[in-house]
Amino acid sequence: MKKLLTLLVATVAMVACLLGLSACGGSTSSLEGEWWMENTNVTIVFTDSKIKMVGVEFDYSVSGNTINYSNDNVSGSMTFEFDDTGEVLTITEDQDGTEVSNRYYKISDDTSAEPRSDYVYTYETDPDEAADQGLTEDATTEGTTEEAASNEGTTEEAPVEEGTQE
Repeated sequence: MKKLLTLLVATVAMVACLLGLSACGGSTSSLEGEWWMENTNVTIVFTDSKIKMVGVEFDYSVSGNTINYSNDNVSGSMTFEFDDTGEVLTITEDQDGTEVSNRYYKISDDTSAEPRSDYVYTYETDPDEAADQGLTEDATTEGTTEEAASNEGTTEEAPVEEGTQE
C-alpha cells in the first residue's frame, strides 16, 4: 500500500512537473527525452506532443515558460525553468493556492523510453558534492530500488566470480 501511495504522489507531482517542462519558449525540443524526478524512483518522458508517466499520458503544448497539458480526465498548466546546463528542470504548479516546485534531471534524449517507477538516478557529480547538495547516497547508484537497497551502505561492487552472471 505504501508503494502504491508513493507511486500515486510521484505521478501527480510528475504530471505537474512535466507540464512545466514543456513551456520552453513555445518549443518542446528542450523538454524532449527522459527525466528523473528528484527524491523519487520515477521517470517521465516527453515526446514532441506527449508527456508519458507511469500509467498515464497527457497531450501538451508550450507557450513561453508555461506548459499546458490535458487528457480525457485532467487539464492544467505549469511553469518551468532550466538551470544553466539545460539538464536540470524545475516545474512549478499551483496546488490549492500553494506553489509546489519539483526538480527533474535529464537522463536521456530517448523520446521512445517508457516511464519507470523503479529508477535510481546516478549523479554525475562526486558523492561528497551530491551530499553537499542534499542528495542521498542511494541516488548515486543506477538500477532498481531493490538493487539500491541491497547495496545500501556499500561503496564498492561485490566481486563477481569468473563464469558467473548476475
